[in-house]
Amino acid sequence: MNITRRHVLAAVTASTLLAMPGMAQAVETVRIGLPTKTYWPTTIAETAVRQKLFEKEGIAAELTIYRGGAETFEAIAAGAADVILDAT
Repeated sequence: MNITRRHVLAAVTASTLLAMPGMAQAVETVRIGLPTKTYWPTTIAETAVRQKLFEKEGIAAELTIYRGGAETFEAIAAGAADVILDAT
């Protein structure tokens, strides 16, 4: 078998990647819009943030609580939120 540059490069790249398992991963931030403080999905989302369930999946969740459902829809339309938890 002839060893080519391609084989050597593949072996070096593989060994380099395996040698750095603790490399920092990019964390994706998701902006979640919530209609009110007393809404059931708001309680679930806040609990998930406190228990670091989003972080376990590599997501940084940014919760924003608005004064009502209409403001929540306006936030997603304006690009201030990526996801809203609102009744449609």
